Amino acid sequence: MSGTMRVKTSSHFLKILGFFRFLIVFLSAISAFSFPAFVRAQSLPFPQRTLWGSSSYALGGAAAATFSGMDFFSLNPAGISYFKGKSATGGHYSHLAGDLSSWSLAAVDGISPVNAGVQIKWTDLGESTRQQYQLAIAYPTSYGTFGVGLHSEKFKGLTGAGNGWHLTSSAGLIVNAGESLAFGASVQSLLDKESDSLYPPTLRLGTSFLYPGAFRIAFDAIRRFKMADQNWNYSTGLEAFWEEWIGLTAGYHFNHSDEASFWTTGVFLRAPRIDIGATYQQEADSSSTRGFTTEVTLKF
Repeated sequence: MSGTMRVKTSSHFLKILGFFRFLIVFLSAISAFSFPAFVRAQSLPFPQRTLWGSSSYALGGAAAATFSGMDFFSLNPAGISYFKGKSATGGHYSHLAGDLSSWSLAAVDGISPVNAGVQIKWTDLGESTRQQYQLAIAYPTSYGTFGVGLHSEKFKGLTGAGNGWHLTSSAGLIVNAGESLAFGASVQSLLDKESDSLYPPTLRLGTSFLYPGAFRIAFDAIRRFKMADQNWNYSTGLEAFWEEWIGLTAGYHFNHSDEASFWTTGVFLRAPRIDIGATYQQEADSSSTRGFTTEVTLKF
């Protein structure tokens, strides 16, 4: 029986790997048609929070070193390792402050030795839209996990330059120090050297501490480079568990750049076969500027 299982796993892995090889070539070919736009400076970037989904909002954006649902595609591709041993599919919907809404669909293979996933995400910001087609691959080891991401994106409705297809990338790692403490780091868009770009080079550093069955705390420091009016921003979050699979969340994002700070609170369920979460978001300086996010993930 063990020999049969090895053959099935190997066959499954080869099929997944072949699909992702095709996807990489396909996304690269699409983006190549607008490669000159990729290296040209853009006039107005989308806000930092447009890369976040429901799970990362629940922790105020602290997602570099902790479980963040399907949000790892945009924040730290090494986060796919939290699905190790399972496959999953799911999505999110967000309607947030600043006329911002987004939805996503994703699928993850965490069974193969090299974990992999794909995501489609659509973001509306006023009259502008951002379509994201994302691939992430992660390799878990006994010391930690290293991941890389490829992101093919299309912008519409921007003022000035920037509309059309673009290609960018990300890389990250998560290192576990025992069962409770983890450290994470990720970088995005290192190849973009222009000022005021849609893809500013971004560094995210984070840590999380888990007290099994009781709570998890997380903290991130985030910095955008090659842009005006940018400084270090900080996110912190708390998950409080009840019966190890259901609980409450709270988070705060301290923005010291050109966006608003905000706080969040939410509820989640993480059962063996399904994850469900909902989060309320409130900007710190305006009681009337609020929003919500929801997500559902099926595991098998």
